[in-house]
Amino acid sequence: MRNIASITRGVAGALVTACLFWGSGAWAQAYHPTYDLLVLRDATAKRVTFSNFINRDAVAKLRQTLEVGDTLQLEGPGGEVGSVMDLARLIRDRQVVVDVPWRCMSGCAIIYITAQRRAPHGDRAKPVFTHNSPITDEWMLEQRPELYSFLHAVLVRTRAKMFRDFLDEFEISPDLFTCANRLAMLEIDVNTETGLPPAKSKYEFIWMSDGLLTRFGAKGLPPGWGMSPFERELWSHGRPYYWADERDCRDLTG
Repeated sequence: MRNIASITRGVAGALVTACLFWGSGAWAQAYHPTYDLLVLRDATAKRVTFSNFINRDAVAKLRQTLEVGDTLQLEGPGGEVGSVMDLARLIRDRQVVVDVPWRCMSGCAIIYITAQRRAPHGDRAKPVFTHNSPITDEWMLEQRPELYSFLHAVLVRTRAKMFRDFLDEFEISPDLFTCANRLAMLEIDVNTETGLPPAKSKYEFIWMSDGLLTRFGAKGLPPGWGMSPFERELWSHGRPYYWADERDCRDLTG
């Protein structure tokens, strides 16, 4: 029995490691991770530009390119969970300034709120959160545990713990994602073909005000945080966005 338990833990550990770098939900679906990755460096301005899906190859290229004190101009739809965490740590360790000139969603938004140095926003677009994360996966497991195998449940719980530990490392409350799930009006929608419980929601993306993000632990947000004219125009045409402010999720932040 001990050997069986040991083998089970080993298999689960390997699956967790693989799944961290595969991503989940919208983090991995918006762009295929094998797309060409273009990292541009302006040595004079100490600026590096990256706009794509965050995966292991992207982090490896950025690790080779970024120097201490550089500015990283970052855009994209998100990325693999493990790669997002690795990039956040690389940015912290090299004291990189994060600049978001336009679209920054999901995992990209995580990079932004965990950054210790950020460029001012002005009228630029702001990072946007989705309801997809390891914490969402854990919530779905809690709602419908009968749909999960033993190994799948172990994988989901382990991923969620690793992600919570990562957020704790950067002093960000995991309740930020609980709040995003709630504001998205997340529901379980069981896929009868696969038996898995994908989530459906009224809102696909959640924008959070500086006051709300500060309550969840984000520090040093630049001045001028708010909906830009560009965003007001774009999101007024029926896009599935929820614009959250300090009145939302009060019970999660005390």
